[in-house]
Amino acid sequence: LLIISKRSEVWNRGKAVVVFGSAQADLISGVNIIFCQSAKTVAFNTQGLVAQGTFINLNRSDYFMDSVTFMKNLFDGYCRCYRTLNWHSSASYSDMTQNELTYFSNLGNQLGYCSRREINRCDLSWHQFASGKNVSSKQVLYMERENNSNRALHEATKKLIQNHHGAEYLVGVFGWVTIGDLQNILNVLKKCPIENTRCILIISFVGPTQDSATHVVGILTTSQGILCREAVAEMDKGGYWYIYFPDNSDWKAGEPTLA
Repeated sequence: LLIISKRSEVWNRGKAVVVFGSAQADLISGVNIIFCQSAKTVAFNTQGLVAQGTFINLNRSDYFMDSVTFMKNLFDGYCRCYRTLNWHSSASYSDMTQNELTYFSNLGNQLGYCSRREINRCDLSWHQFASGKNVSSKQVLYMERENNSNRALHEATKKLIQNHHGAEYLVGVFGWVTIGDLQNILNVLKKCPIENTRCILIISFVGPTQDSATHVVGILTTSQGILCREAVAEMDKGGYWYIYFPDNSDWKAGEPTLA
């Protein structure tokens, strides 16, 4: 299948070739072609025009799970599923850490990876299976989890940036950071060169104190710059915490609101 739309990017997916660009489609022997221009879709094959399709727009994030889309979904799912962690107001912040690491460990296993805790000084990592029961030493995801604002800035963020295991996905989950420390984390990330195939996701509960940190911020660094999304943490009537997205919350380019 060959899909052509307005954007000039190319991906290879095995025998399929997906092209985003505005050029006319050349007919390729044995390959079905879908040509998208504006909102009008027309399907071709090697004999020429077959049928005029429906009115749609093809967006990269709607059809392909690239690194940026995956990391966005990782944050979105974390927020929407937070109530399933059953973190009660009477529990300690150590319980919060363990619940969250268990959540991400289970997620990695369910995606087909081997999740490991405390390997090579990593709080959590996902690994590919090499063959059979053998597990590759190469990391797919590397995560640091921290509840202290100062350590989140000076230790956890530094370890993510200096990760030497070649993980494609780098994630920091911080149970509390102050506005000042989050701004400093942003400043550090903006100076960090990110390869095209790697992203860093920072998930932070932001507030002046640990108990008042209810502003949840997702910061995603990509080769194209910084993206962010904001959410709110609240406690239900039973004393359990959950996270929700306000109506106007979505991923946007630039830095979060830190007023």
